[in-house]
Amino acid sequence: MASFVDDGMPSAREEWPQGTLEGLERFSQGDVVPSPSFVYFGSPGAPLIRTSKRYGQSLSTDMPMMVDPADATPWAMITSATCDIAEPDVARPRKPFVQVAPVVNLDYLDGGQRGHIINGNMVHFVHLPALHLHSPGFWVADLRFDQPVEKSWLARQRPVRGFGSEAEQEVVGEALSWLRRRPAMGSTFIEYVQRPVNEALDSLRGSDKALWKTVDREIAEWAVDGDSRLAPTRVKIVLLSGSDDPSDECVRWWRETVDRLRASTGKALIIAGPEFKRLDEITVAEYRDLTVLGKPHRSLSKG
Repeated sequence: MASFVDDGMPSAREEWPQGTLEGLERFSQGDVVPSPSFVYFGSPGAPLIRTSKRYGQSLSTDMPMMVDPADATPWAMITSATCDIAEPDVARPRKPFVQVAPVVNLDYLDGGQRGHIINGNMVHFVHLPALHLHSPGFWVADLRFDQPVEKSWLARQRPVRGFGSEAEQEVVGEALSWLRRRPAMGSTFIEYVQRPVNEALDSLRGSDKALWKTVDREIAEWAVDGDSRLAPTRVKIVLLSGSDDPSDECVRWWRETVDRLRASTGKALIIAGPEFKRLDEITVAEYRDLTVLGKPHRSLSKG
């Protein structure tokens, strides 16, 4: 039995509705379009968000729900890969849908929270720095919601640039890649390493913001080399810098922090390191052997 996605699909490029494939060539990942109606399948009997609660006032069966127009955003951002939109040079395009995420205005956030989003530290949000030129606000794509739209609908929309350059726009693919490939780490690692490191960074930010900025700037990624992700008994912390070695003050802070981690874990987890490596010197094989966690303060899934 064929997938419902294939049922009725044109068998060749020339059979697609007139102007559709040509219209799709205008779009790339990260472009913004007028928002479609966002719909999801929910359970009014056990609601989690306001839309579900509204449906629950009159209905109790699981059902599709449409976000109230009063709550809807005017924009959506394309999350599909650029090569999957128009499918150029493919004799028979096989993908009738493109994914889009809602774009929301978070101009009520304070400067610190905005900075975290701009710097990629809140991984489910992607800042669209050029969109305020079209509509005032601090516009952010919310990657927690990803909805398909038929390509024939997209081809008839007008693309709006949310970024000032192609280089800026690459952050979309990086964010989506991180969300989908980030490693699931076990509760032992979260309890004895991830959470204490976050707390140490938060404390440093409050007590010595200049040093916090140095530590944040000089460590591009952190990683672990351990015997297990979900049930580790030993891990070595590896800190990856860019093309320059980290400063003495950054190295000192990390060594003191890891020493405190070791002192607090007892026999629950053996912690080695920290080891400092430069990204322009580490080999591909060495990098792949590590479990790379991104920025130290990025959140991780425990599932």
